[in-house]
Amino acid sequence: MNADRGLAMEFFNTTIYAGLSLAPIIAGFFIDFVSFEKLFIANGCILAVGIILKI
Repeated sequence: MNADRGLAMEFFNTTIYAGLSLAPIIAGFFIDFVSFEKLFIANGCILAVGIILKI
């Protein structure tokens, strides 16, 4: 594995873990305005878009 791929993978891992750790905190700010069900559906839609864009 050359350095470019290693750097890209490290950047990808860092952003994934940062997003996973910050997502519950950010969702907590929206819980006053939106119900748990709507947040769950929105999260599912975001995941679906990510999966579709990957294909």
